Amino acid sequence: MNTIWKNNRWMTVACLAAALTLTAACGDDGTPAGGGNNLSEADVGVDTGEEDVGEEDAGDEDTGTEEDTGTEEDTGEAVACDLSGFTAPADLVIDESATGWSLFANAGTQLLSLSIANDGGLTDVGSVSFEDKPLAEQANALVLADGCSAERCESFFLATSGTLEISTWSQEPDGRFEAKLLDIELVEIAETDTGFTRVTDGMTWCVDSLALSASTDPMDTFPTQVTCDHNGFTAVTDAVTATATGSGPLIVEALNAEAAPRDAMSLQIYPSYDGAAVATGTYNLDDFNYATCANCLLVYAGCDGDTCQKTFIAGEGSLEVSSTGMADDAFTAGEQFTATLTGAKLVEVEIDSNYDTELVDGGESWCIDSFSWDLPVSDPAP
Repeated sequence: MNTIWKNNRWMTVACLAAALTLTAACGDDGTPAGGGNNLSEADVGVDTGEEDVGEEDAGDEDTGTEEDTGTEEDTGEAVACDLSGFTAPADLVIDESATGWSLFANAGTQLLSLSIANDGGLTDVGSVSFEDKPLAEQANALVLADGCSAERCESFFLATSGTLEISTWSQEPDGRFEAKLLDIELVEIAETDTGFTRVTDGMTWCVDSLALSASTDPMDTFPTQVTCDHNGFTAVTDAVTATATGSGPLIVEALNAEAAPRDAMSLQIYPSYDGAAVATGTYNLDDFNYATCANCLLVYAGCDGDTCQKTFIAGEGSLEVSSTGMADDAFTAGEQFTATLTGAKLVEVEIDSNYDTELVDGGESWCIDSFSWDLPVSDPAP
C-alpha cells in the first residue's frame, strides 16, 4: 500500500498544486503544518491548511464518481486521449522521505508527481507497470495535473497503465536518477470524503514517452555527535500553553520571554501516527523528520511576530508522560497534560512545504537536559 499518499504528511492529490508551487501544503487529518521558520506565537507551527483541500480542487466531479475499477480499459476499446504529452523541465530533483522517494515537475499550468514508496515500490533500477487500482493502493504512483495556478489545479489524473523504466538510480547525495515513462494512460480522479475516486465519464491523458532526468536528494541522518551550541530552555510561567487543535494534535508551547525577539519551544503530538504519546509511558524522540515524527519537539529561535531566524528539531531524547490530556481518545480541553522531557538533542534544520526536513550545513544544535509540563489542555483561541 502506498503510504506516501495515504499516511504521510507530504500532500494529497487535492494539495498537489500547492505542494509543487511551494505554497502552504495541506495538513488535515492531524498532520503537522507550519514548518520552515514561520511562527504564529498564538499557535506555534500549526496551520492545518484546510483551504488546500477545499471543494475547488476536487471540482464538480466529486459528485457521481466511482471507484477506480478500470471499466474503460476492460472493454478492449482504444482510449481517446483528451490531453497528451508532458514537457519535463530540466534540473529536476527526486527527494527521499521516511516513506519513499518523490519527484515533482512544474511545467507551467501542468504538474507531474511521481512517488515511489518504500513499502512495495521500486528500490533500484528496473521496470514496473502502473496498475489500474485506487491511488491509495499504488506503491509506484504517477499523477498529472492540468489547469494549475499558484492556488489550485482544475483537474487531476492518475496513471492506470504504462511502464516506468529506471535505468540509473544513485541514491547518494547529488547522484543521478534517469527514467522513462512509456505508453502511459491516465484517468481523471477527484477527492471525496472517503478517498480518491475515478471521475465518471472523466477525461483521459496519454503520454507516449517521457524521459525524466533528476539529481537525487536522500534523507539526512541524525548526527552522531551534537555539540550543544545552546543549552536548556527557561520558560516564562504564563507563556506555557497546551492546545487541543481541531485537527487532532496536541500543541504544547513555551516562550522564554514576554516580548520579541524570543525563542519558542513546541511539543507537538500527533495521535494518528504510530508511536504517538496517547498513553502514559516513556517515548523516544528519535525521529527528526517533521514529515513523519509522531512526537515532535521543536525550538524556534529569534522569533519576532510570525518570523523566526532558526528552527531546531529533536532527534534524540525521551518524553515521559504521566497524564495525557486526553478523554475519549482525543485531546480535550480541561484535561491535564503532565510530562517530563529528558536528554533532548535538537539540530538546526530547514523544513519544506511538504514537511520534509534537511539539516542546515554547519548549523547549530540545542540541548535540553530536562523540562517539565503540568497544565490543563485548552481549546484554540477564537
